[in-house]
Amino acid sequence: IDNELGHEGSEDDYSPSAMRGWHTWLRAKYRGNITDLNIRYGNRFWSQGYNDFDEIPTPTKTVTRHNPALLVDWRRFRADSISSFLDEQMSIVKRHKDKRALVTTNFPGGYFSKKMDFALLGRQLDVVSYDNYPVWGGLER
Repeated sequence: IDNELGHEGSEDDYSPSAMRGWHTWLRAKYRGNITDLNIRYGNRFWSQGYNDFDEIPTPTKTVTRHNPALLVDWRRFRADSISSFLDEQMSIVKRHKDKRALVTTNFPGGYFSKKMDFALLGRQLDVVSYDNYPVWGGLER
């Protein structure tokens, strides 16, 4: 299924659809309680405060830094989004594949820098695959 989910930065998505998903995900996580989010994010310390989930930005590039709690939630949201994407693809493939065929995808390298939960994704597959490339560039040494 697919090819290297999240490779080359493709795990980030700042589209209008992703923004709507982000706000929906935050509403669900914080059970619609924006005050709870403000407290958990430590927004008083950061001189921030949100009145509605729709005000919360995606962590695109900025002059300063984003709130660390927002960045953690963003990573979790993206991991859930990618997992949902894989679930959707798997359900389609499994409906049409031969019963003897196994379902897999090739995971890219860079495990710790990815906004994905490889353990969660791996549990969804029949077989886990991993692409192990030589170091990019510098091969003349």
